[in-house]
Amino acid sequence: MIHPEIRTCFEASFKTPLGQTQSVEALFTALSLHGTNVTPQYQALSAQAGFTPIDKAQLERPFARGSVGAALCHVSDMVSSFYQKTGEIEPHEPTASLLRHIALVGELWRALLNYPRTPSGDLSLHAFIAQQAPNKASALALTAWLGRVAFTDPEAMKPVYDALTCGWQDGARLPSFLEVDWHGLLDMPVETARTHLRLDIPDTRPLGCAPLPSKSLKATSLSDGFPEHLWALINAPEKATDPYQITSTVAAFGNGFDAAYSDAVERMVLSFEGLKEITSTPIPQTVKIETLRDMPEGSLGQTFYRLITDNNFDVEVLDPASLFGAAQPDMPPVEWMNRRILQLHDVFHLVAGYKQIGEDEIGISGFQLAQIGQPYSAWFIAAVSLISTLYFPAGLAPILELSFSGWKHGRETRPLILVDWESLWGEQISTIRQTYQISPFASGATEFPSVAAD
Repeated sequence: MIHPEIRTCFEASFKTPLGQTQSVEALFTALSLHGTNVTPQYQALSAQAGFTPIDKAQLERPFARGSVGAALCHVSDMVSSFYQKTGEIEPHEPTASLLRHIALVGELWRALLNYPRTPSGDLSLHAFIAQQAPNKASALALTAWLGRVAFTDPEAMKPVYDALTCGWQDGARLPSFLEVDWHGLLDMPVETARTHLRLDIPDTRPLGCAPLPSKSLKATSLSDGFPEHLWALINAPEKATDPYQITSTVAAFGNGFDAAYSDAVERMVLSFEGLKEITSTPIPQTVKIETLRDMPEGSLGQTFYRLITDNNFDVEVLDPASLFGAAQPDMPPVEWMNRRILQLHDVFHLVAGYKQIGEDEIGISGFQLAQIGQPYSAWFIAAVSLISTLYFPAGLAPILELSFSGWKHGRETRPLILVDWESLWGEQISTIRQTYQISPFASGATEFPSVAAD
């Protein structure tokens, strides 16, 4: 059972302005006081041969203007609160000195990486740190922000996921910043340090992976109906091992939100290309399994038929009537989109290259979120990330990798919900991919630890 203080801190973090850390610090404290070890593997990083963290005392000398040391001196006061807190909470743990080191050098990393001093830049920096140096604070921050856009601020979805994806993927492709001898760079100009480190920072990052210009991403209030389903799921992590159980539980979250949240979701959904037009049309009839049975070998229809029959799947994944009630002639846009995704979810698996395994369900959630802003996908990612953060910390990195890779994939792929799939059942999947320029999903998540192992 999760301690009530942890729940309170998480809900508070959902309402904190993006990029601010006060509630993350409170959550960090709550977890530490109640014995939750978010990233036990972090201790190994602090014991790396040759690693010596920078301490504030080393900055108590003059540095030339524009130097690395001057940049660190400038930010040292900005991080004093968290710097002190890590020592208070974990004075005897080797992780404390490493956390304080990152608190100091993080702002230098921002400058080297060209992340702006904006909410989106802050998110990119936190994601970069979480990827390169997993730690409690960054893990909790990312989890809280994923929960925020899922449960309280859906209209911030695009800039938040774009910024987090940018930082995470920069962290994966660039050399380890923890292995840099920052002591030896203290007197070096920042620009010279970037050249010295051979940092390849493109002026323009790929679509779906660029920090967006900041707009006022203000805190929102949790709805009165914030779903108790979430905390019921969090308090029963064994459900996370059953894909159908977690899927059906998360799908029920929608019953817990008020009208203001629903309106925000609708505005967010309609901001995606073509959604306003397509959701005003009648929803296609669900395909009959008999129609697919005799389709040509290798066709989308035949492959879909085998997927359904071999695995005893439902054609629509979940029963729409139990989730949404009877279909109406003029459905609201979000309901239209949710019902259509039930029809197309497994089709997207096939044409976009997502395997029928639990890991790729996370990846395709990121994909669907980037394609159409589907709220279920945001809830699913937030829920599994929170479960992993609290119970199975070794699994958080693969979850984030899959989520952000799926998001980038979805941003770079034309909107598949706009395709007339009912006319393509007889086409070869390879032909469909070529026609619609669909590249199969690829992720750097090479290992997904078993929850039983933790």
